[in-house]
Amino acid sequence: MLSIVIAFLLVPYAIIICASCLCVRRQWHTKSPFWGANKQGVSVVVCVHKESLSTVVSCLNSIKKALSETDEIVVVADRASEDVCHYLAENYLYAQTSNGLFGKKNAQRKGVDLARNELILCTDADCQMLPDCINAVRKVAMSKDDEVVLLPIRMYGTPDTFGRLVEMEFACLQMTGLGTAMLGLPTMVNGAGMAFSKSLYLRHNSKADTYASGDDMFLLEHAIKSKSTISVCACSDAVIQTSAPTTLHGYLRQRIRWFGKAGGYSTVAVKLLAVAVFSANVSWTLALLIGSWTLGTALFLCKSIVDGYACFSGKRTLQTHAILSDILLLEMLYPLMILIVVCGAVVSDKKKW
Repeated sequence: MLSIVIAFLLVPYAIIICASCLCVRRQWHTKSPFWGANKQGVSVVVCVHKESLSTVVSCLNSIKKALSETDEIVVVADRASEDVCHYLAENYLYAQTSNGLFGKKNAQRKGVDLARNELILCTDADCQMLPDCINAVRKVAMSKDDEVVLLPIRMYGTPDTFGRLVEMEFACLQMTGLGTAMLGLPTMVNGAGMAFSKSLYLRHNSKADTYASGDDMFLLEHAIKSKSTISVCACSDAVIQTSAPTTLHGYLRQRIRWFGKAGGYSTVAVKLLAVAVFSANVSWTLALLIGSWTLGTALFLCKSIVDGYACFSGKRTLQTHAILSDILLLEMLYPLMILIVVCGAVVSDKKKW
């Protein structure tokens, strides 16, 4: 009986991941499938924190190549370096966080307040945007009258084993987040690639006093509860590109920061996904711990197949790495990573970026 219960722990996870990836693969386009004249302006809000001047300049230059005459860039610096602030003040619509209202969430709020257009596209200062990205988002938002549009994000890892593992793991997260949104049960969003209506954002009651960042997920939850329309810009033109953490310490800090906000999430679909992911990783490790080597090995291989499908789906859509040996290594390391992240999130400072 115990073996049956343990084996069943993998089933919800497999269904969610496979259904999500299949949905993304079927709806993915190399070019935006939405056509027609569209002159709605887009305000691109970029929050700058501790990024170097060269990184910020590269990001903003990529955005400028995607702008039309009705679009604008709004940049807000949150305790950025002096050279970055000086450059921004001379070249862009620019503001700084002040009066004790620091953190990414407050920076984003100030940027949205300054924006002149109704359609807001948020990204991070360490990201790169493709030339047709804004037009792709504009067409999706207008063709479906959506209040929230999720963009795909590709995280580039270093060519070594660690870089490939981080890149694949994030691609799996993207496939799941985009796929569940397409299925009508949004579970994840990343603020580096999210568009929304200004009116929706202003109606949103942010949890800024508790969390310095995470407004992307809290805004998504607000959109779900208010029954706003949510869509995915599932095309290669809209892929936001960013670099992966290059060290284990940086990777764990990033994941701890993300998971540290989970206590503020209240949407049922988000909680069910978290339980499914935890249960799937516990299933094969628990089977091995109780001495059921055959069941543990079988569950490990089954989960590897499911995650392999997600990794190769990421390779097909986001052009990320997907190598069988790396997938198996990631499977073995992931339960330990989850344990470290959960413990780290419990003691983390939720008022930091």
